[in-house]
Amino acid sequence: MKEGSAISAPRPLTDSGTASPEAETATCWPVAARTLREAGCEVVIGLPADEPGLLDAAASTDGLTTVPVRDQRAGACAAVAAAMLTRRPVVLALTTGPAFTNALTGLLEGMSLGAPVIVVTTRIAANEIGRGGFQETDHRSLAQSVVKDHLVVATGDALQWALRRAAHLALNGRPGPVLVEISAETAASTDAIACTSYAAPVRALRSHPDPDDVAAAAAVMAQARRPLVLAGGGVRAAGAAESVRALATEWGAATATTASGRGTFDERDPHCFGLVGLYATPPLTTALAEVDVVLAIGTALEETVRMGWDLDRVRLIHADVDASAFHRAVPAEITLLGDAGLSAGALRTAWAGQGDGIAGQDARTEWRSTVAAARRALDADASTVTFAESPTRAVLRVLPELFPDAVLVQENGLHDIWGYHISALTLPAGFPLVGPGEQTMMGFGLPAAIGAAVTRPGSPVVLVCGDGAFAMSANTLPTAAELGCRLVMVVFDNRGFGWPRFLRRQEGHPSTQADFRTPLPMAALVEAVGGVTATVTDEQSLRSALKAARAAADAGRPALVVVPVDDDDVPVGIRRICGTEGAEPC
Repeated sequence: MKEGSAISAPRPLTDSGTASPEAETATCWPVAARTLREAGCEVVIGLPADEPGLLDAAASTDGLTTVPVRDQRAGACAAVAAAMLTRRPVVLALTTGPAFTNALTGLLEGMSLGAPVIVVTTRIAANEIGRGGFQETDHRSLAQSVVKDHLVVATGDALQWALRRAAHLALNGRPGPVLVEISAETAASTDAIACTSYAAPVRALRSHPDPDDVAAAAAVMAQARRPLVLAGGGVRAAGAAESVRALATEWGAATATTASGRGTFDERDPHCFGLVGLYATPPLTTALAEVDVVLAIGTALEETVRMGWDLDRVRLIHADVDASAFHRAVPAEITLLGDAGLSAGALRTAWAGQGDGIAGQDARTEWRSTVAAARRALDADASTVTFAESPTRAVLRVLPELFPDAVLVQENGLHDIWGYHISALTLPAGFPLVGPGEQTMMGFGLPAAIGAAVTRPGSPVVLVCGDGAFAMSANTLPTAAELGCRLVMVVFDNRGFGWPRFLRRQEGHPSTQADFRTPLPMAALVEAVGGVTATVTDEQSLRSALKAARAAADAGRPALVVVPVDDDDVPVGIRRICGTEGAEPC
């Protein structure tokens, strides 16, 4: 603990790892901060409250990094990003009323992504509940769809239990946000609360799939001629990428990911499809339609994964840590309930146990050759795209080269969605990235970039977004500057909301309401907080602008690179799904 902390030095633990009988004492917030740190939390994000609270106590606790923000919505997005990258619980400190409701959109995205966030909020005094108390808010009702559970601390003796329980729930099963509501009486009390010291942090528990299910899955795998391993965000959350990659190689399978599973496979590999569904890219879509067995691991198979892809015709082996993911969207022939890494390991063992004479090996070898041929055609076509043809693709293509050590943060706008297509952005295995989940919250990217920068202080953070998303979270810029975030913001500027405008035009509806008649002065805002800016309009200025942005970010100054685009530069996957310009019908 730092000097001045209200908690004395930790007492020696017994041989069993539990605390000695005499517990230390302190008031609510110092106990909460220490308990969260001992549970394994490292980051506390929030907007300072009227009176000293959790954020203040965390700032005086060794091992905790505090991130004061100016908007709770931004704080929630930052917490989600930090949790996704660290795979540890991140704390979001709130208070009752508008401060709480302002964070809900970010928590909605966090629930979609399975981000382990512990939300700690206060509530009004008990004697004012139901009587029109100031900022009275029914947190449970408001949050029930965006958190896994809601724990109430009515008295001090429940504080440590609730916080460690929240950490356990946030990490285990399908990870996600958990709400802890602390009563006003507990928060304000000067009475001492017993503070037990814990020997070990809360950890994610791992379970093996049922051996009979593994054997059944291996039998189906042996019958595959054109197999595919589809990795979702659960693979990254479990740290299982290496095992899943090895399984795909040993099986002779092609590979693909969901948006949140990206980074599991090396997208430069000729047997990698990149992303599927909405983000699948012709001519790979033709080969994808020939898959006969899919092992989907760590994914709930949400709608964007299934768009334009008929999974009902394949034999599906579905592996996940959460049983509720099974049979929700697509019926599975075999289900494997367990940790992604342990499931992949069990399948590798079962596969190896079948010996060298497994049927269909020649067919699987031919299948990989087919996928590789489709990749060569895709890559050859993508390599000829010029800046004049597609400014978006030209910019995205050079990002891995110029920022090989970066964290990539994505939005999901009409133009930056090109970044989900491997024809535009090809990433190596392990490349760290954060993007929105199935909610695709607009404005997620900029505050998420702060969360990424806090957890990866030695790496630049590259944000790719549109001008609409940038405007929605521009109030985050001062925080980024104060923290010295190594932030490069690549903004595709079409002077409007691209998705609504594009879809309205496709359907023959008026689109002028999606236009920005008074654009946000993005460059002026960035320069006002000490940043540097550039506008890229041709191939010649592209690399120099990005290199200058990198240099500024390395010096702790935010950098903005604006790329003007028009609505004709629309990703191929969108045209394929929407059936425009001769593409396949929806």
